[in-house]
Amino acid sequence: MKDNNYTAGQIREMLDLSRSAIRYYVKKGLISVDKNDENGYQSFNQKNFSDLRDISYLRQMLGFGIKDIQNCFNASSLEEYEILFKDKSLELEGEIKQRQIQLKRLKKWEYYLDYLKEYPDSIRIVEFPQAFVFSSIHPMEIDDIPFLCTSFDMKNREIKFNSYGYCINELALNDLDCLNGTRYHFSAGEYIYSMFSSELDMNNPDLVKPVLDWAQKQNIEVKNPILVDYFFRIKSQEKYCYYYAVTIPLADCSIRIESL
Repeated sequence: MKDNNYTAGQIREMLDLSRSAIRYYVKKGLISVDKNDENGYQSFNQKNFSDLRDISYLRQMLGFGIKDIQNCFNASSLEEYEILFKDKSLELEGEIKQRQIQLKRLKKWEYYLDYLKEYPDSIRIVEFPQAFVFSSIHPMEIDDIPFLCTSFDMKNREIKFNSYGYCINELALNDLDCLNGTRYHFSAGEYIYSMFSSELDMNNPDLVKPVLDWAQKQNIEVKNPILVDYFFRIKSQEKYCYYYAVTIPLADCSIRIESL
């Protein structure tokens, strides 16, 4: 080093920075580097070194973006620094919360996929341990609403599409303010449940007919509404195959209808 100047190679080695990263920081205006007119090589002074050291720390250790770093460089007091770091901390907490929600949803997907593999195209009576609600309105405050649903009604063996909506854990719904729309409150207990694939759209009444036929053969009495959850689709031979779950309450299921 001469006159406290550094070569690009020395900077990269000391701070573990790539050539492209340094070029990027120069391009974004975080550092201003002198260039030798004769050979075109960049020369880094002590201020460049200090700036790159701080950039590297803020970037790699704290996850700061370019704008965050620029704000740090422009801060002129401890109070300004404190506000910047607190704001970043709150932002990170929000990101962690969102990631936890996504992880929870992924775990639920794993459960559904395992169920599909273990019971392909099956129709069974299963125990739902928690009460739930079918709502025609999406409560945006609830994070755990993974799937769009449809509801159907049956009268005299004729199946009719009712509405689109969302199935929500009743405990989560209790924490919300009232929303307009119709809700069906389902008690915990036994339900007919079937997961399967179909080329039919989720508002097609024929989706639920095989499950209702099964219930009739088993002499099982059921009641409205019938719910269909949509999961995902897979393309095969230029056609989409959609995956659904049908939930049908038994006749003794407690259902309360609430119009808001």
